Amino acid sequence: MIFKKRYYIMTPSYLKILRLLFIAFILFSFSFESAPKGPKTKKSTTPVYKYNPDARMLYLKTSIKEKYVLKYLFPIAISEFKWNGDLKTCNAGSMDSTQLNSVLQRINFFRALDSLPPVTFGAQENALAQKAAALMKANGELSHNPPKTWKCYSEEAATGASNSNLGESYEGDPSVFIRNFIRDDGTSNGSVGHRRWILNSAAGKFGFGSTGDYGALWVINKQETKGKIPFSITWPCKGYIPAPLVFDRWSCAIPDADFSHTSVQMTNQNTGQRVSVSLEPLKYGYGDNTLVWIPVKTDILSSEDITYHVKLYNVMLHGKKINYEYDVTIFQP
Repeated sequence: MIFKKRYYIMTPSYLKILRLLFIAFILFSFSFESAPKGPKTKKSTTPVYKYNPDARMLYLKTSIKEKYVLKYLFPIAISEFKWNGDLKTCNAGSMDSTQLNSVLQRINFFRALDSLPPVTFGAQENALAQKAAALMKANGELSHNPPKTWKCYSEEAATGASNSNLGESYEGDPSVFIRNFIRDDGTSNGSVGHRRWILNSAAGKFGFGSTGDYGALWVINKQETKGKIPFSITWPCKGYIPAPLVFDRWSCAIPDADFSHTSVQMTNQNTGQRVSVSLEPLKYGYGDNTLVWIPVKTDILSSEDITYHVKLYNVMLHGKKINYEYDVTIFQP
């Protein structure tokens, strides 16, 4: 079979048709011109600072899942902790390097989720924290200012107590104290002071001691942070976070900020519904200045990812009023 090529010559009638089509196209285009702009609305002059998720590419969802297992859950798998001290002789005991490293690993896991530099443990801080933990155990209660009448009292133990987060737990693994400090529940912890010291932007060296049922985390030191400090330190952290690490109290710290007139707005991005919040009383002096609130309801049981948009209005920073907003996405690990 032979296919013959055909050639068509543009006759005047064809050209006339093309001209008409061209004119119709021009008229049609103008008929869909953008509508005139309405009256201009007055824009807010308050600067809005938004968290940029691109800066946290290292902590994408899959990466956080891995770190949650290896750096958060794994420490619990270490052999059961056994205190080697003795209350009869007021021997405070000690923790071996494996146990201390598991605790430090959990601390730096929480700090890394908030883009904070890691901290280290100091030998002197560990020793004083250990004495403080033993002092708490000897007397069966917690105090940052223990009286000299306490059993096994010493100046070293008192110094450790006054510079440490103190806790009591019966879960066996010393690293559990760190989770409890970050959770910071209880009526007396509305300012989340324990959390704020662990996530302190100026922190560089900590110390830890435990008897198993009592723990002390030395947190008060001179500013020693080495590394880039994020604009804000939030919990739950910005971006992706495993559901088991979302606790009742939410917080946002901005170094040197004044939250005296700040309000919080939360929105469930999946449903578009606003989430009512209750602000905790402001307290300064625990690490970075921090605003704390309790959402009436957050969904931490959903099988799908749930994103909450958080916006803080009227934050005073270096004499200027700003707004700040970020997203928290809760997922099941």
